[in-house]
Amino acid sequence: MIGHNVKFVVLKIEEQNFEALNEYKCLVDVVGTFNNMEDAKKCKDAKDILNTISTEQKDWCHVQFRIQQIFYKSFVQAEKSA
Repeated sequence: MIGHNVKFVVLKIEEQNFEALNEYKCLVDVVGTFNNMEDAKKCKDAKDILNTISTEQKDWCHVQFRIQQIFYKSFVQAEKSA
């Protein structure tokens, strides 16, 4: 696409389900922004591994990492060379 930019965003999605309180929350955080899919995949894989080995699993909280491709048009003028 001409005039459009592409970014890959790694999202941390944390679902919390407190059945005793009848409450459900979903928290979404941006972990990182990348220019290509390969770097985003490396970040996601690293976060998945760290989450698996460093946290104890809770039945009321589920964490996952996802990659989202974002297309956008920049409204910032490109610098013109003199």
